Amino acid sequence: MAEEGPAGLSGVVAPVDSHAAGTPFDADAANDGRIVADLVAECAGTHGEPFTLALSGPAGGLFAAGTGGAQVELDAIEFCRILAERVHGEGVLRHPLPL
Repeated sequence: MAEEGPAGLSGVVAPVDSHAAGTPFDADAANDGRIVADLVAECAGTHGEPFTLALSGPAGGLFAAGTGGAQVELDAIEFCRILAERVHGEGVLRHPLPL
């Protein structure tokens, strides 16, 4: 029998913030990197501010939107936590991403 997840959806496991749970998260460059790149693109299209974003870790990369904007360096997973409003973002990262 499939595990029941959020809203009674069969086969869906509720997401867990591994940072809050105190468990390690092993990001995969191919899969998680693509998800992070999609989130960066979505974020850039939402607020329209120029930025250069250097994300570290296996899911990271160098991203830019426009010219002359803020230059931000942080871990890719921390970037995702900011967008999900798990932690507060400042500057160009102050914009939540409606997920």
